[in-house]
Amino acid sequence: MISNTTHMQREIEEIPQAVARLLDGSGAVLAEAGRGIRERDPQFVVTVARGSSDHAATFMKYAVELTAGLAVASVGPSIASIYGRKLRLGGSACLAISQSGKSPDIVAMAETARAGGALTIAVTNTADSPLARASDYAIDILAGPERSVAATKTFVNSAVAGTDGALHWRRSASSGTRPLARAFRQGDSLRLDERALRNHREAEIAVHSRPWAVGSDGQRGGAEVQGNLRHACRGL
Repeated sequence: MISNTTHMQREIEEIPQAVARLLDGSGAVLAEAGRGIRERDPQFVVTVARGSSDHAATFMKYAVELTAGLAVASVGPSIASIYGRKLRLGGSACLAISQSGKSPDIVAMAETARAGGALTIAVTNTADSPLARASDYAIDILAGPERSVAATKTFVNSAVAGTDGALHWRRSASSGTRPLARAFRQGDSLRLDERALRNHREAEIAVHSRPWAVGSDGQRGGAEVQGNLRHACRGL
């Protein structure tokens, strides 16, 4: 019997496992990157990305501007790769997002940002990639292969990675806040509990109107995650 299940549907159904892999497998480097940003104490943040990765960067723009009170700007990758311009980015943090980590323009802009004085953080689905090597910190989102044309689990994992890094960044030693991973409860579904998030007062990453979850049915839950991520920065 021929299955009518598409690559996209199968990959949406993999989102709970992909997020769990990210938080378990890359938790240490997310914490390290968060501490590094906190020590740098940036005056502004820039993002480097294209396509669906740029949508994840836009989500992080709202998260950082709402929680840290810092301006976040998207930098066009072609500024470095085509025009060869150098930017003065001293005192900033640069978040570069690329699923492959191999796009020459993204890599070139990350290298330019680092040379210009930015602390660079790569968010990529390919651990040993040129982008990872070009950055101060490399976050492997551990989403696994993505075969559908529309990004699903890589988009969600990129947004979750950025959110967890922001929580570590904004967390002070005495605040009592906890990493995002501890707000997740694993069972039949992977759920981000609203009450747990309310403990992250310093970060103030909010849910829309209820906990957002990837349900055991995968397809519905994955859509809920992506829909609610767009509203996740509304204040509690």
